[in-house]
Amino acid sequence: MPGGKGVLVTDVIDDTPAAKVRHQGRTTSIVGVEGATIEDIGRSSRELRKHEGKTSITLMRRGAKRVVTPELEARQTTWYRR
Repeated sequence: MPGGKGVLVTDVIDDTPAAKVRHQGRTTSIVGVEGATIEDIGRSSRELRKHEGKTSITLMRRGAKRVVTPELEARQTTWYRR
């Protein structure tokens, strides 16, 4: 990963937004979501949860950047309090 930033994708599940944009697992890192720089898995999760519909995701594969715009579904978030 460039400069140790980004999140390496290790697997792509069939019939998901990643599969539909022909995402290559194990050789591709997510380095941006809608202009936000992705530095770790926590930031990746937070940024992806913020968006639904067509979402700009910047990928890095073998030193080359590529922007894809998969259709993300709305997520339902449940918060639990102790």
